Amino acid sequence: MEKKVFLFLYEHLKLGGIEKNLIEQIITYSKMGIRIIWLRYGNIEDIYTPWKEVLNKYKVEIIDVNINTNKLIVIPNLQFEENEVVYATCYEPIDFARLEIIANHYRQKFNLYYIVPHFTGITNYLEDRFSLKILRYKVKNELSRVYDRWYKNGNLLFFNLKHEMEMQKRYSVECINKEKINKSVLELKEFDSELAKKRSKRNEFRIITCGRFEFPHKGYIFGLVDSFCKLKIKYPQLKLDIIGYGIHESKIRDYIEKVSPNIKKDINIIGSVSPDKLSNYFDRCHLNVSVAGALTEGAYSGLISLAARHYCYTCEVYDWLNRNSGNTLDDKPGNPVENYIEELINMSDENYIKLCHQSYEYAITKKESDPNWLFNQKNISLNYYSINEVHLFKKINTYWKIKFGLKCCIYRPMNKLGLIEFIHKMKEIMNK
Repeated sequence: MEKKVFLFLYEHLKLGGIEKNLIEQIITYSKMGIRIIWLRYGNIEDIYTPWKEVLNKYKVEIIDVNINTNKLIVIPNLQFEENEVVYATCYEPIDFARLEIIANHYRQKFNLYYIVPHFTGITNYLEDRFSLKILRYKVKNELSRVYDRWYKNGNLLFFNLKHEMEMQKRYSVECINKEKINKSVLELKEFDSELAKKRSKRNEFRIITCGRFEFPHKGYIFGLVDSFCKLKIKYPQLKLDIIGYGIHESKIRDYIEKVSPNIKKDINIIGSVSPDKLSNYFDRCHLNVSVAGALTEGAYSGLISLAARHYCYTCEVYDWLNRNSGNTLDDKPGNPVENYIEELINMSDENYIKLCHQSYEYAITKKESDPNWLFNQKNISLNYYSINEVHLFKKINTYWKIKFGLKCCIYRPMNKLGLIEFIHKMKEIMNK
């Protein structure tokens, strides 16, 4: 009889959408009696504190692996029983190449999956690491052939339809398939009508946003602060909660510090919050303006939620979720968030409650539940990689290390001298 093993190759377990999904899988799969292995290649301190308890409680086997090698990865020492079947996941294409190398080394049956978590960025779209157009074109063509093989073999999965569409657009991979989109491992809860009634009173109007402080990706947070400041004069009952943490936390704190004291006192940077505690903050709020997972989680709690534009320092949104045509994960221009905040403040209790329910209904369509979803996605062939593919990923990896190293050598001294800030200011002046 087959004994399942869930293995994931990932750098860290900080606070974020991928990490939350992994923690939910760990808890659910452990209760199903499934063995769990984490192949870790990051800093051992890069674990969100509450999740350390989860790793210990469910006896996750943590194996540190070495990826700082021209071979992409040093084969880890893994022990398996004869009847164990491994279901291995990762979230970056180079990590998938590493998984194939590992799987090729062992006689064990491995089902391998690259779960695409983003629609942009150099981590997942490797051709964007190359500045020269001719190199980008060449790498993109090579990757198209690789991804075509992965998809046909059942290796490609996705967090969102947008990610599927991006892979199809970039690499001409015919991959639009609803069954390939990640499903929740958790049971779904019912709509809380009493909470919706309580929210509809709006004597105080509290807006919430959740996201990692990484800019410009989540730059909309700056725009939301600006919009809040404009509306606060007209609507003194407004409050703003900002949940998040990350490498650019000081930037958003410095920005808020410049706000008028009378307005600043109602802007609350809460910091990082464990996913199991997040509903406590959603429950006291009246509007959620977020992206990706935080958007869906807010809507799932019955909180009216607006999808914000990615990679933009103004806060532009894409309509109420019941009227939104699927544009919830994008960097295309949207509409000013102030219009929707004002509409919601002045909306009747009846319409407000109706909109709460419609937000919940949207979330339910995005949170299909099936704890066995991953284990139903078996690979067609268990023949792993070609030498040419490994060479391709080695070259990309080596090129990036050299480019990043040179950038650090040049950027850091310039930044210390204040030249980087000077260049940005000059660009702003020239753009005006």
